[in-house]
Amino acid sequence: MQSAEPVASQAASSGYHPLVSVVLPIYNDESTLKRTLDSLVTQSYDNMEILVVDDGSSDGSIKIVQDEAKAHACLILLQVTHAGTSVAKNRGFEASKGEVVFFAEGDAVYESDYLSEAVASLASEPSAAGVCVLGMPLVTRRTFASSCLYTEKLLVHQLVREGKKGAYFSWVFRRSVLQKVGLYDPGLSQAEDKDLFDRVKQAGYSFGLVPRTLWYHQRNETTARFLRGIVSKSRRRVAYVAKNKRWFELAKGVGGMVLAVLVVALAILDAWYLIPVGVCVVAGFAYRYWNVVRIGRKTEATSAGLLMLPLFQALRYMASSLGYVIGLVTWIAGH
Repeated sequence: MQSAEPVASQAASSGYHPLVSVVLPIYNDESTLKRTLDSLVTQSYDNMEILVVDDGSSDGSIKIVQDEAKAHACLILLQVTHAGTSVAKNRGFEASKGEVVFFAEGDAVYESDYLSEAVASLASEPSAAGVCVLGMPLVTRRTFASSCLYTEKLLVHQLVREGKKGAYFSWVFRRSVLQKVGLYDPGLSQAEDKDLFDRVKQAGYSFGLVPRTLWYHQRNETTARFLRGIVSKSRRRVAYVAKNKRWFELAKGVGGMVLAVLVVALAILDAWYLIPVGVCVVAGFAYRYWNVVRIGRKTEATSAGLLMLPLFQALRYMASSLGYVIGLVTWIAGH
């Protein structure tokens, strides 16, 4: 795996310096938008345009963009009727001109060399459709959820460093690839990024990887709010699962709630049934803890963080399972 310095120098020597179109869809992002825009307009990569697509915000987001645009000519504001992030991204792409397109997020913060490193990766891999740039949670309020998300991402990055996990997402694409494969599916309100990434890979393209942390997703939600969000996302994710016929994912998703109902039913019949269930749960947690600690001890994760992570993942899974069940019932009713 190449370090950042050789890749950057390769790009410089190749003379690859395309126009990069940053497409930033926003919807009521007033609390985080200023920080996001500041990190984008101060990128070290100078050949870029920034298209902010407001998806019908009702807060002060538009005013923030207008104020920033007065000082930065590269910033362009587009306004659309509220129709969801996929429509906003597609509108931004249609108005953009860049050979490379980067779909940014209104609650993220980007290092100044994010675009430089992304372009360098594309320069070093001419056949790559896009590039995966590693990111981390930016914990602005320390809660059980935000702390565990940070620890979890440390483990993911360790797997990347060990070569056990490759590029697993991308928000940076070559324009020519999107023109061939298509844009975001307007029918998806969740997992639209995953859907596009899957379609590009299925078309036979590869992705580059920048193994450095160059962007941060702002995290300050309480655990209760996070879990409510997981229920909502999983409910809406069923549309993506059905579209791509990911039936194993669906079975795995609803399995948690089915198992929970089964356990309650068995407990009502005879409490002794809970003993083998309890043994299985303990064994499952023991294996999970062993796996987490095995990987986590190679990172800067704290012992407390590693101990909390499996419990957090179990809570997230049950919230996700509830969302899948609700989404599946809704999807079946609609078909």
